[in-house]
Amino acid sequence: MKILVFGAGAVGSTVGGMLAEAGHQVTLVGRNPHMARIAASGLTISGLWGDHRVTKLQAATEIPAGIPDWILLTTKAYDTEASAQTLVQKFPKDIPILHLQNGIGNAEILAGRAGWPRVISGMIIIGFQIALAGRTLVTVSADKIKIGRKDGTIDAQVRAMAEAFNAAHMPAEAVADIQTQLWGKVLYNASLNALAGILGVKYGELLDPHPWAVIERILREAFAVLKAEGQPVAWAAAEAYQEHLRSVQAPATFDHKPSMLSDLHHGRRTEIDFINGALSALGRKHRIATPVNDTIVSLVHALEAHGQKGILHPSLQSDVL
Repeated sequence: MKILVFGAGAVGSTVGGMLAEAGHQVTLVGRNPHMARIAASGLTISGLWGDHRVTKLQAATEIPAGIPDWILLTTKAYDTEASAQTLVQKFPKDIPILHLQNGIGNAEILAGRAGWPRVISGMIIIGFQIALAGRTLVTVSADKIKIGRKDGTIDAQVRAMAEAFNAAHMPAEAVADIQTQLWGKVLYNASLNALAGILGVKYGELLDPHPWAVIERILREAFAVLKAEGQPVAWAAAEAYQEHLRSVQAPATFDHKPSMLSDLHHGRRTEIDFINGALSALGRKHRIATPVNDTIVSLVHALEAHGQKGILHPSLQSDVL
């Protein structure tokens, strides 16, 4: 199949590279210098999915000519609206778009531009890094990639995408409950991503008593607003998910450096509004107080505005008494 990967950073280029190695015609669209290095000398992938040198793929900073069979969207959540507009203008109406992104609400934004028949969602809890331009690393994994439609339909397109991922040695599953899966990932990211970014630590360090107490409060608020919304998740109560997070997900991603930490460290915008911010928004909708999630969102926005001068910031390492 011909596959266009739009927003090919660490996630998109790695997934696209694995699909290309499996025989698909893959075009990556992303930013230099990563795209330039891949175009010149191929993509090197290492880590949990093994060592791969992929040369049979295209890489560019603009969408080239040609019509793909499907599109893989891997941009940041805040770029979904602009990306959807670009893709809808460029390609015919019948080309499906699979999005693999953080946060909640991306499918709805895509559907607003492209229509629900084109939108397929993916849930991914796997760590990716760009080690150097042209080199990516798969660091951690907590679950299979889940693929499905919001209405629960598992049609030929959904099955074909899941089969393509599995054939490319990326464990995947077609599911009828993708919204439940996506909200499950929001719980995971809301618990760990922002807090680790604020504190400047890896996920495993959040298991210590003080940060874990904050996580417990984040999750109590999350389950309260999800119950009010009528949105099911795989766990009946906050305590059940806390146990799963502590015993399964956090150990599986113990040494992961969160994307939000990297974004804050490099002065980039974060996806906080689509993660903890989504929980705060549900709280406002249902008149349920979410003070801990609200505070997390405010702290991250403050760091976005003024720079991450926390534990890892060099300016503090020699001057603090």
